[in-house]
Amino acid sequence: MKNLVCVLAVAGILMVAGCCSKAAMKKCQMQDECLKAKVSQLEKALADEKANSQKIKAESDEMQTTAMQSITTMLSKDKAVQDKLQAKINELTTANSKLTGELEAAKAAAATAAPAAQVPADSNAPAQE
Repeated sequence: MKNLVCVLAVAGILMVAGCCSKAAMKKCQMQDECLKAKVSQLEKALADEKANSQKIKAESDEMQTTAMQSITTMLSKDKAVQDKLQAKINELTTANSKLTGELEAAKAAAATAAPAAQVPADSNAPAQE
């Protein structure tokens, strides 16, 4: 009888231990499932953030490209205007040089013509003292 009580006691302890370990396993399993769900949520959030980051980068790249194209267009227009202004400056400089040359030639012609144009004093008139 003593052995039977001992066997029953051991069986009871094993049964209680089995229940406890089953409960502990169930609890661990639930915690594991909970952690897996959280990991899954975090992975999804990370994937969403990566997608959002790529979208923002693409938009940023597009804006940068558009800005560079606008700047290039403005600079090329400015260059065209500068080229036109430089051509006009060159044209005016050439015209100024030509006019300056003509003026100098006219001055020289006037200087040589002036002494010849002076009327000599009347040689028939009596000299005045």
